[in-house]
Amino acid sequence: MVAVADFRSVADMSRRIALDLWRVPGSVDVVVAIPQGGGLPAAFLGLQINRPVVDLDSFLEDNVEGAAHALLVDDICRTGATMAAAHERLVARFPGLRLTTLAVYCQRRSESYVDITLESAESELLLEWSLFRSPVMRQACLDMDGILCGDATSEQDDDGPQYLDFLVRTARHTVPRGRIHRIVTSRLEKYRAETEAWLARQGIEYDALTMLDLPSEAERRQLRPQGRFKAEVYRSDPDAILFVESETWQAREIARAVPGKAVFDYRTRTLIDSDSLRATSIKQQLRAHFLWRARLFGKKLGLRG
Repeated sequence: MVAVADFRSVADMSRRIALDLWRVPGSVDVVVAIPQGGGLPAAFLGLQINRPVVDLDSFLEDNVEGAAHALLVDDICRTGATMAAAHERLVARFPGLRLTTLAVYCQRRSESYVDITLESAESELLLEWSLFRSPVMRQACLDMDGILCGDATSEQDDDGPQYLDFLVRTARHTVPRGRIHRIVTSRLEKYRAETEAWLARQGIEYDALTMLDLPSEAERRQLRPQGRFKAEVYRSDPDAILFVESETWQAREIARAVPGKAVFDYRTRTLIDSDSLRATSIKQQLRAHFLWRARLFGKKLGLRG
């Protein structure tokens, strides 16, 4: 089960790197990024230590300015296989190269595969910047409009010819890696054929597509059932452990209605659940109470003066 405590944001990663820069050997003269996941932390590191940053394949083609000591970087080490393969390629290509490996996050069982681990974890971590290439996608429910594609404009959302044109022509947005467990969309059931055809054209694989069964867009606007509908699908799916939602108000409604399951609010880039929302609400209430008491105290002081 995904927990809020197991989520790491870009800000978390930046902070972790900044606090642990002292662990990077001063003799490093180039930062090499393992493709995809390693690009972002490598860029942060390179900027902080003022060293050139290059991706693995480019470095293998031509050692940057004859570098003697490379720092090989990835965002997360789960099994050690990716890091080991990259290390092997570099050693084979440049036998004399000094090489230090670094993973920002590492499964505790795989720490031996990395020279420097900035943070170890027992459980699977969900990383903001690589959410859609995470193994969790196989157990995730994804909203469609605003996630897999853009949202229809008010002009396009006419429940008629312009909306049909949108369903055909809308561009792909995020690109999940591998198969998605379930797509849960507030699109009306009557548009299933157009939706399935678009998903097929984009090569998006999924186990199930659940759509809102209402007769018209006018009724959907009147009832505003989106959050309740998605929450019920999420709650009743025993295999789903994460919901990715494009609208903050719906994300919060889903999280409140489905205790024990996490929701990723795509708009605010945060992972929430019913407990975190409750804790935030209590903090806001306490803050409001103390501000009220402070104002009251200030008034009394003013009267006495």
